[in-house]
Amino acid sequence: MSLAFVILLISAREVTASERKAYEDMKKGKTNRGDDLRREYNLKTLPVRRVGPGRKSFGGSVVRLEPDVAEVFPSAEAVNEALRFLIKITKENKPTVF
Repeated sequence: MSLAFVILLISAREVTASERKAYEDMKKGKTNRGDDLRREYNLKTLPVRRVGPGRKSFGGSVVRLEPDVAEVFPSAEAVNEALRFLIKITKENKPTVF
């Protein structure tokens, strides 16, 4: 037998006139918020991170692994360790050209 509980939260204070107007404007699709940022916030200097394959990374290169490859490695460190090992053995076994 399952019991369902309903919790109703009721505010103890009344809505202010400005809150009521903002709510009514929001319902009508009007937004007149103005600029509420402080002057010291300069949005032009903030780094922008875009979504998608063309985005820039803040910390270096991003490499996307295919799902079958990703399931073999538990972490990024494991991928790096395997790649460094592969680089090492290919350099050691590289034939010399005369």
